[in-house]
Amino acid sequence: MNELEKLIAELEKRDAAMAATITDQIQPIQKSLDSLNERDTSAGDQKVKELEAKLVDGEQKLEQMREDQRQFMLSVNTNRPDALPESRVNLNGCNFFIKDVAKLKAGIADARAGNPGQLDAATGADMFPAGEMPPEVANSFIDLAEESAPTLGLATTLRQTANARNIDELRLGQRTMRGQSAELAAVSAPSGVTAARRTTSCVVNILTEDFSLDFLEDNIAQGAAEGQIAGKMIRSFGQQQNDLGWNGRDASSDAFLTLNDGWIALMVADGDVTDLDLASPAAATAEECFGFSFKALLAADARLASLLTLTYFCPPALAQTYAEEVAARETASSDDIQLNGFPNLRYFGRRVVPEPDFSESAVSESDTADSVVLTPADNLHWAVQRQLRVDSEWVPRNQMFQYTLAARTDFEYSTGRAIVKSVNVPAAFL
Repeated sequence: MNELEKLIAELEKRDAAMAATITDQIQPIQKSLDSLNERDTSAGDQKVKELEAKLVDGEQKLEQMREDQRQFMLSVNTNRPDALPESRVNLNGCNFFIKDVAKLKAGIADARAGNPGQLDAATGADMFPAGEMPPEVANSFIDLAEESAPTLGLATTLRQTANARNIDELRLGQRTMRGQSAELAAVSAPSGVTAARRTTSCVVNILTEDFSLDFLEDNIAQGAAEGQIAGKMIRSFGQQQNDLGWNGRDASSDAFLTLNDGWIALMVADGDVTDLDLASPAAATAEECFGFSFKALLAADARLASLLTLTYFCPPALAQTYAEEVAARETASSDDIQLNGFPNLRYFGRRVVPEPDFSESAVSESDTADSVVLTPADNLHWAVQRQLRVDSEWVPRNQMFQYTLAARTDFEYSTGRAIVKSVNVPAAFL
């Protein structure tokens, strides 16, 4: 081990110790908040807000520490012969989405002059992609797609090389210890340990995006054409995957939704998921919608309350109503929500995510428009195969370039036992 490797190992050890210290500081705060919740304290209580402020501060320190470590490791590995292929690359200039900007610029100029032949002849090999993204480009594409969507940015991303992958959950039963009746005697085997297996099985999703000559010409002049193309495809892919992740149903007649079963459809079919009807007993406030969900989780397994990543996913209208119920305004004339509102909305320290894709109401049992889902965010899984393929072609009839992305993705979660799916949020809160 050389001096650089020793330094990296020492820094990783130090950072791990700091992360453990910050986590140890966060956990008692969350336990205090959970205790207040169990005693039916209002989410707008001053003590709750003070504890939430401390919790958010600790989480921000932890996140900043992780980002500093990531940036340091990236800078260290950039010029090493064994540089990590996972390092994010700048997609504006990676020469994949546009292979030769100079040729494209000349081709567009010829097309404007009435001679589109250069574009026709050069489409594909000389200017535009036709094949799989290089690994570093694909990795950055997936990273940025995660960041473009609210749930994908919090869920666990499984980057697969194969089409299928098993997600094993080891279930530990209660009181499985046994004694020995005599020396060398066999101990009876308890049946309290089982493995529940869920499997991802990626399916093909095809995304097409069109770019006009005007769009490319303007962005080439600004030196940002490739970044703009990549950015549009990333946002479209990430946001549509987020939508499909919540609302997808194999049985749907909608051409988009039938691509795959999303998390809600999986929950409907899973007997381990805790189902809650917010109409019986009826939630009197938006706050109670979250409170009833949390109590249902405790009733299912009180140990789940110790998970710091527990997150509420809900329609934006419910989040707005809740924010208005508990928001603290510094002045009578200020409408800025200071603590419990967007963008850092909390319910007793747990993150509340206003999910814009909670919008489907076509099938009652798979509705998201009137639902609240409580689960650890990292319990949700988005599987995507690393082999992302992009093809493009010049379409003279429409005077545009068409990009086609082929990706294989799937949606799963680790365990339904850590999920509360609440339905029938009162219409008054929506």
